[in-house]
Amino acid sequence: MEPLNAGVRLRDMNVGVFTRAELLRTGETDSSLRRYVREGRLSRLRAGWYATGTANPAAVEAVRRGGVLSCVSALVVHGFWVAPGYPNVHVRGLRDNRHAGFCRHRGRPLPTRAAVDSIATALACAADCMRGEDWIAAADSVLNKKGMETEDLRQALEGLITPPVTDCSTSATPGRSRAPSRWPGYACAPVDTRWRCSRGSAGAGVT
Repeated sequence: MEPLNAGVRLRDMNVGVFTRAELLRTGETDSSLRRYVREGRLSRLRAGWYATGTANPAAVEAVRRGGVLSCVSALVVHGFWVAPGYPNVHVRGLRDNRHAGFCRHRGRPLPTRAAVDSIATALACAADCMRGEDWIAAADSVLNKKGMETEDLRQALEGLITPPVTDCSTSATPGRSRAPSRWPGYACAPVDTRWRCSRGSAGAGVT
């Protein structure tokens, strides 16, 4: 199983936005890249970043804005289910570009080496941008599509999300799946899918 923090295979995903380093690894040279830009086969988005004519528009916008596609937008590109209501392009900025309008995860800033963030980084950023129940649904989609266990996801998000995803209270029915008590106002509830919560008054607060 491919790790959630693995680099994105942009060619496989048809994103069409590449760093200079990625293109050089394919055998291109700086000379050939300059020629492709002159010929219109590539567009230079910013220093060290290029896009094809059929590049994903959201990825192009993210790189032009000085970051990479992340958070909700990256989860969509990765093919996971995301609840309606998040129409904007979500961008994670560079180390010196973490101001308003950019998504961020907890902990030290990660480098922006690809146009689309890894699943783990995108999900960590989405924890700050999405409503609690929507984030849980997105995390559930990751678990189901990747065939993962909740512990795998906890490990992938370690250091990127605060507070850590925790188990429900022991009042949940033994043997049933448990939802994380991460958000205020959400009560843990045993459910058949692995990461669900129900609105209630007994949820644990954010600590």
